Amino acid sequence: MEREGVVAVLPRAKPAAPVEPAPHPPAPKAESALVGIMTAVAALLASRVLLLLALAGAFVLAVMAESDPSPLRLGVMIAFCLLTVVPFVTLDVIVHRRGGT
Repeated sequence: MEREGVVAVLPRAKPAAPVEPAPHPPAPKAESALVGIMTAVAALLASRVLLLLALAGAFVLAVMAESDPSPLRLGVMIAFCLLTVVPFVTLDVIVHRRGGT
């Protein structure tokens, strides 16, 4: 006996099992050593670039303080040097004492 307005429901097909990708071969030791060296060089250059930017900022503040001397400008320059330039220089000196390049 069929009813009007009723649709027969067919069973769903089971999804296919996912295909696992082939495992990657292990990287050769030369490549991993090169990656380590490049990481160290990048970290060193990043610290040197930050030091260069801090020194450039200190130079600009010094020029501004000398162009129109005022206690406020001198105080800002001293604060900038104490809070940015001195820590960067200290870190750079510490790295060189440990044998970094």
